[in-house]
Amino acid sequence: MDDWDPVARERLRDRIRLTNSGDTLLLLDDDDLDHALLMVVDGPYGPQPSLAGVLTIGKVDAIRRSMPMASEVFQVMKGRLWPSTPSPSRMPLVDMFSHINALKPWNPNHEIMSGLVHVNLPDFGRQAFREAMANAFCDPSSPLSNGIVGKVGRSRRSG
Repeated sequence: MDDWDPVARERLRDRIRLTNSGDTLLLLDDDDLDHALLMVVDGPYGPQPSLAGVLTIGKVDAIRRSMPMASEVFQVMKGRLWPSTPSPSRMPLVDMFSHINALKPWNPNHEIMSGLVHVNLPDFGRQAFREAMANAFCDPSSPLSNGIVGKVGRSRRSG
């Protein structure tokens, strides 16, 4: 399991603890946790990292070696043009969700006033955005072989 980042493993346990999604998972030792989350497969010489394990808590060079195109690029439309494409990011999935949460400051909003009531409404819901990004990264039919590109802009549909 040399391809795994021990700090990323701790962040995975922290994420499980934070979401209360699997308190029983926290009781497992590392080997049992790896098996429970299908992050290892039985190989001819014992357990070896699965692709899911490498993508979830793997070191960046292991992710690049195992799946060279597993990356993400995020763009926000400026006016009517997409900005130049930034360099792709590669990191374990456990870190990707923190990265997604860090994208929060650019979410534009509209100010609505009605009498004394003042409300700022964001252009999109944070939970909807996070869910869409999680689906892009975790859905088995997701085109990881080509990388994940997230683009946010105004719809061109009318009506």
